[in-house]
Amino acid sequence: MSSKTLKSRLYLGHVYHKRFSPFEHDFRYSVFSLLLDLDDLSELKNQYKWLSYNSFNLFSFYDKDHGLRDGTPVKDWVISRAKDFDVDLENAKIYALCFPRVLGYVFNPLTIYYCYGSNQKLIGILYEVKNTFGDQHGYFCKITDENLNHHSKDKIFHVSPFIQMDATYHFKGKEPLEELDFKIDERIEEKPFLLATWTGKDTDLSEKNLLKCFFKFPFMTLKIMTTIHIQAFHLWRKGAKFYKWTKPPNKDVS
Repeated sequence: MSSKTLKSRLYLGHVYHKRFSPFEHDFRYSVFSLLLDLDDLSELKNQYKWLSYNSFNLFSFYDKDHGLRDGTPVKDWVISRAKDFDVDLENAKIYALCFPRVLGYVFNPLTIYYCYGSNQKLIGILYEVKNTFGDQHGYFCKITDENLNHHSKDKIFHVSPFIQMDATYHFKGKEPLEELDFKIDERIEEKPFLLATWTGKDTDLSEKNLLKCFFKFPFMTLKIMTTIHIQAFHLWRKGAKFYKWTKPPNKDVS
């Protein structure tokens, strides 16, 4: 699919988690998500009254919430890390799929960067994973026609205290266009352990719809963090094995 068909978008949908072992446990919550062209970030405030770049608003995207977490433009960080995998993004179009700050607060368990080369084909995806301890790690996948909709990475970053490190992530999904349909199939010894899905329907990214999202999801990003802790309590109560926090890898992207 050509990047010409991509644009900044607003998705209304859900996040769903299902654990398969050693017992079943699932939960689902409603979210709205943004797909943002990183080249257009500086123009957000001019285009949308309620959405800003690196400044407070009802909704905002801050560079310091991503990448190096020091305010470095996130596109520069993605380009730099892609070089380690022999992927040249100097003339690329990069889109970030994420949750925005809502009234200044955000927690993004996962941000996905879709990277399109000068040939307008998807050539790389960077999965930026965060945990509730404030740590972050990225998984970069070089994309070809063969692995476009399914690629995998060994887990090397601690996310949940109720899931061991010896696991593999299978990333499955199509490019985000009119519909968002993304899955992570986390497996241990090739057996399904956790399925996480992120879905949504494309809705016009407009001032009107942003305002609707604010009144429908006024505390969405806070709810995400709260839900994670509530579900962790349920897992603990059911007897899930607890794994200690481990230090993140020295490299921020693998």
